[in-house]
Amino acid sequence: MKIGQFCSNEARKEIDLYLQYRQRYGEKLTKDSPLFRKTFDRTDQMDVRNPKPLSRNTIIWFINELLNTTGVRVSPVMTEGMMMTKHIPQRTTVMQCHGFRKYFMTTCINAAGMSPIYTDMLMGHDLGLTGAYTKLTG
Repeated sequence: MKIGQFCSNEARKEIDLYLQYRQRYGEKLTKDSPLFRKTFDRTDQMDVRNPKPLSRNTIIWFINELLNTTGVRVSPVMTEGMMMTKHIPQRTTVMQCHGFRKYFMTTCINAAGMSPIYTDMLMGHDLGLTGAYTKLTG
């Protein structure tokens, strides 16, 4: 599993804790182990040792649910005409995963009045020399 270069330090810490949890209950992690697996019965060693990865569609469903419940993307209101016919969802202007990042950055800058450089730091962006010379204060 190659994870570290594609997420923030905070995300990496949480991933490591989750993987340690799985190992604690007997899962043997290898380079081929899925990062996201279906839930398992901790008392059933056969279930623990045979991880079943989440399907792509399941991950997409989770992301869609998060986008809708957090308000990053508002679900269209179903009308009677949509219920009578087979409604085909339309593409949205906010890409699923990228939408979380855009929402976070916009919220930090607009609502919290946070400096864009601090937002970039929290998002794990490479700031080059600016990052080297910027010191966060408590």
